[in-house]
Amino acid sequence: MTELNIMEKHTNIPEGATWNNTYNQWELGKRNAAGKEIGIWEEWHVDGHLCGRVDYGDGAPPFITNRFHPDGTLAEEGNWYGGQKWLGTLRFIKCDQPTSEVFPEGDAARNSIVWIAEYDYIEEGIYNAQRYYDRQNRPVSAKGTPLPKRPASVPEGACYMDWNNSSRVEAHWVVKEFDTQKKQLLGDYIEWDLNGNLLEKRTYDRSTGKQIERHEYINGKITVSKWYVGEDLFVNCYYEHIHSPVVKISRVYRNNNKDRTDTFFDEAGRELFSIRSEEVSECHERKYYNAILVYEGIQDPDKTKPPVSVRYFYPGGATLIDYTTNGNDTGIFQLYDEAGLVLLTMLQGDEAFINRKNRWNYFVPEWTTGPEHTIITTYLHAIVQNFRKEYELNVLDKKIKELPVPQHLQAELDKVDWKKITSAWGSGEDLPSAINGLLSEDEEIGRACEERIWWKMAYHGELYEATYATATIIARMLPLYKQATVVEQRLFGLLYKVMIQPGLRNRGYSEMIAAMEFLIPQLFQWAGDTNPVTARRAQHILIHVGKDLPETEAFLQREWQNTALPDVRRGYALYCLGWLYWLAEDYEKINTQFLPAFHKEKNILLRVIQAIFLIRISEDNAADSWVAEIINTLARQDAAIADLDSMQALIGEYGSPEFLINFLQNTDPAALAKHIRTLIMEMHSHDRKYQETLLLAISPVLFSDKIIDYKKVRTEGSRNTLLALADLAEKDPDFMKHHSKTLLKLELPLNAQQIRDLAANEDKK
Repeated sequence: MTELNIMEKHTNIPEGATWNNTYNQWELGKRNAAGKEIGIWEEWHVDGHLCGRVDYGDGAPPFITNRFHPDGTLAEEGNWYGGQKWLGTLRFIKCDQPTSEVFPEGDAARNSIVWIAEYDYIEEGIYNAQRYYDRQNRPVSAKGTPLPKRPASVPEGACYMDWNNSSRVEAHWVVKEFDTQKKQLLGDYIEWDLNGNLLEKRTYDRSTGKQIERHEYINGKITVSKWYVGEDLFVNCYYEHIHSPVVKISRVYRNNNKDRTDTFFDEAGRELFSIRSEEVSECHERKYYNAILVYEGIQDPDKTKPPVSVRYFYPGGATLIDYTTNGNDTGIFQLYDEAGLVLLTMLQGDEAFINRKNRWNYFVPEWTTGPEHTIITTYLHAIVQNFRKEYELNVLDKKIKELPVPQHLQAELDKVDWKKITSAWGSGEDLPSAINGLLSEDEEIGRACEERIWWKMAYHGELYEATYATATIIARMLPLYKQATVVEQRLFGLLYKVMIQPGLRNRGYSEMIAAMEFLIPQLFQWAGDTNPVTARRAQHILIHVGKDLPETEAFLQREWQNTALPDVRRGYALYCLGWLYWLAEDYEKINTQFLPAFHKEKNILLRVIQAIFLIRISEDNAADSWVAEIINTLARQDAAIADLDSMQALIGEYGSPEFLINFLQNTDPAALAKHIRTLIMEMHSHDRKYQETLLLAISPVLFSDKIIDYKKVRTEGSRNTLLALADLAEKDPDFMKHHSKTLLKLELPLNAQQIRDLAANEDKK
């Protein structure tokens, strides 16, 4: 502060007060002969208000210290030892008026309920307890929540943490030491749940703050332990169903995690076996079973060059499998018996790819969480089985590539530039041989080719140029294989799989449909087939290929209204009819045909399908009866749910509950919000599997909050869902207990009141 400013001392400040540059304040008090402060010293802010009082006593600490807000109310009190050192309880109090005094930052500072914060300091800058109070001096959490009753197993000095207030989602009690200067935990850190069960124990190095030990618990029972010895990490995983702690797997990570050993134990705690993976260097890897070398791979530092050595071993050191490069991006794997006799030889392509990914160890069984290979014989058998599977795939691939291509197929394949066409994974160069394999009456070849084709045609619902080109060729092949039923059904099934994709109507769709018009007579014949699978496939393909034909609508009308047919067949025809109208954007027909039918229909499956289409065209104005029909069907777990599960074209990859909830949420969320309580309050009456299904199905509604001006605002749906869930938690506490893992994964609290606070957006952040 300049001399000019010092001369401008506020009139409230005594003339004898002196300026303290360290603390930027005026001070007045007495000193002893040695110049040390003694007795009462008072301190003033530059604006003239009394901001502090320190009792130095005879000059020896502790010094009882008080700080004041501008309005004269107490802001801080504690025992000061000079410098930055405070010991014992340090208390902070807020003020209604603007103030220059500090209040510890965080949740407590940001909400209006917390008024007082206390910290118990045991060393300079280190506290081991913290407490918060409201204006009436009632204990609350850092977010202002009234404290629940502290279980007897939880120490008195433990701090209550609200749900989602730390790395843990659920509310809990915690004991910890925290260094405010280094901003790190020290020593022991312990968490308990609201019932007093241990949740977690950690230990931090007091000098570095590094976590050196951690133990995790579920319902007070230990599940995982982790600790360091030097730089080595040790991890124990325990059997969950055994009351007393029994280690299931013990893991050791050494050499910066490049050396890992898993040791497995039985339920009596007896050691079974160990598996070790050692990265000797970036280019050198070894794997062991019970300290016996079973694999060693050495690559050239230049990854563009073939590997130096790839070998698998028998226990005595004899070669089990080895690899020899041919020098042209191919090589030979050979399998031996213990005497060195070659049992199998396998040509390996894509050497550069395997080398780049370092996948030479891919015959070794994957890391496991269970004791699958209790003796080395079974472990080596697994290696051999993996080799034989790869060998069989290579043999199958060779068979597929050597299949003669019929002239009628070749003519279709030649119309497409497979090198340039896009697929889910790169170009479509591999598709011609796979399409040819579809025409084989060999079931193994046909099934393998179908899998390969689908892998290239679709990815997470997205379709590609290759999808439409391949589907067109499959359709053209269908009439030529009437006498080969297996091939015909395979082609028909794959074509149906393409046609039910939600993203079908994209670039390439119109051309594909036009190219399939020749199939229409056959599709009508199949659509009336007594085989329900054949009929279903044909009906769905017809609503695309025969969408402009009045005969298609008439046929589906007859199927729907034919009461002699099974419910699920009538329901599928009804769905196809609704989808036919929807594709044609003929919403009036949906309304005029489905609405009167809905009021008369007694069959629940048909009513649900009618309701789906009526809601779809309602533009956020769905009738209560339509939404209630769907909600009540879910709440009752009606047989219609199982029937809908068989309609993949309608529900997609979801199960019926997830599809129906998602459908309502996406088409008329306000209507769903109005009825969601009915579903939630009935959940406890079903078996746990269906409860879990419904709980996961409603998660999109739970998290449908909207961000407005950077603040999360509850939608009516999420709020009603949370409030109903809170009521269910009180009505049936066991429901929350049984589904605690799922609820915590969804980042939901398990306590009814905390769920209500969440619904009100009162998380006090």
